[in-house]
Amino acid sequence: METEAKPAPHGLVQALFDKRKKAELNAEITIKKISNIGHELIISIVNKASTPADKVSFIIDLYNILSVESKDQYDEILDGVLGKKHCYTRSTSQILPRFLDMPNYLKINHKFKPYVVLVAYYAKDLDFNGKYFLIDPINASIISEHEWFNEETSLRELLNEINL
Repeated sequence: METEAKPAPHGLVQALFDKRKKAELNAEITIKKISNIGHELIISIVNKASTPADKVSFIIDLYNILSVESKDQYDEILDGVLGKKHCYTRSTSQILPRFLDMPNYLKINHKFKPYVVLVAYYAKDLDFNGKYFLIDPINASIISEHEWFNEETSLRELLNEINL
């Protein structure tokens, strides 16, 4: 019997890792117009995979808005690169199974100009990922939706388009 361990071929090891099922987090937004300058947003973190997500955390950044009201505390931050934003971060030990979501309810006052909602999320054993949405304040609708790491349009380019 051999007592020395031999390294496994890289392809075999990679195949074994790829077989492991992982959770698949995503962000969804529902917009409801509540006044000429106000919207109610429901920003939900959802798991689209059958494998539960463990220790879900997320960040919500709002750009080009006047104010935000929520039961959660949104900090107003002046980012030297991306400009003024309202930011909320949450980290939980909660498990998120499929078909359940983590909704976040907020009311925002806008500037009659498009605004950006960035939602970044991560969980145990998952890569950091996210989406950003360009919102039309007049029609209370999503103009465009972008995957954080898979799009040609960067967040900085999108913010430059709306003249922040």
